[in-house]
Amino acid sequence: MNSQSRYASHRVYLVPADLHELAGPSTGVVELPLHLDWSEQRVYDLKDDGQLGLMYERVIREAVQLDDLRTYLNGSVLVRIWPRLYLPVQARQVWEARFRNLVRASIPRSAPPWMRTEKLECRLRSLRRIPASPACSSPMGAVAR
Repeated sequence: MNSQSRYASHRVYLVPADLHELAGPSTGVVELPLHLDWSEQRVYDLKDDGQLGLMYERVIREAVQLDDLRTYLNGSVLVRIWPRLYLPVQARQVWEARFRNLVRASIPRSAPPWMRTEKLECRLRSLRRIPASPACSSPMGAVAR
């Protein structure tokens, strides 16, 4: 096992008790403190979707106290951009285990209703560590009809 996989499997990601706790800004320009972002780009313009997503990824990955999440993340913005965030698998799992609406947000609205239902069931099964049903075996996460 390499050092990256050991680190990733032991890293603790903070998650608030409720998305309503996340009362950070939804507009404007935000400068992250050094403990969250030590790169040269610590200032993010939230009207730029790329910068917004990058800031949310960094805060979720690097938060060392719940106040980091509460200060810099906004619950409704998080739900809206969740499907586009590039996060470590463990971080995504702990957030989705706490907030089922993030799982729902990850399923494309363009998917037919039966696929959305089956994909949601498959994702929830994986979060609960319940063995997958046959419907979860296809690459799309649901049996093709």
